[in-house]
Amino acid sequence: MNEVISAASFFLFYYGFYPKAEGRRKLRELLGILKPTRHKGVHTTNREGPGQWDGEWTWAPFNEIAFQSCLRYGLKAEAAELALDYLEMTIGTFTKTGHFYEKQRASNGSTQIPEGSEIYGNEEGFGWTNGTVLVFLEYLAKQGRLSELESRLK
Repeated sequence: MNEVISAASFFLFYYGFYPKAEGRRKLRELLGILKPTRHKGVHTTNREGPGQWDGEWTWAPFNEIAFQSCLRYGLKAEAAELALDYLEMTIGTFTKTGHFYEKQRASNGSTQIPEGSEIYGNEEGFGWTNGTVLVFLEYLAKQGRLSELESRLK
C-alpha cells in the first residue's frame, strides 16, 4: 500500500460520517493502522518522514479525536485503551522530566527531536496535551479504571 493514511481521518468518525456498523468496522481498521499494539499513542501518519506531522509522532488532539470517535461508535474498550496508553506515556514522561510535551514518539515516548529533521523543537507544558490528559483522567475516573493506570505507572 503506497497511500498515506493520516490521523486526520479520525475526524470522519468524530463527526459521525459513517453509519454505526460500517463506522465501527472502519474505525477498528484505522486504529489497527495508526495505533500499533504496544505503541502508546495514535501515529500521525502510517509513513515516517522528516517532519513532525509524519509517522509515529503522536499528538494529543489526534489521540483525543480517536478516543471520542471510539465513544461515538460504541467502542468503549478501545477508547479506554487509548486513554490508558496515552496517559501511561505522558504521565510517565512527566514523572521523569516534570513536563508534558506537545508531541512524543508513540513507540517509546521519546520527546527528543532527531538531528537533521525539519522539526522545530518540542514545546513543554503544551495546552492541548494538558487538556487531553484531563479528559482521559476524568473518563477513567468515571469508569472506575484509575487503578489500571496506577498499575501501569508503577
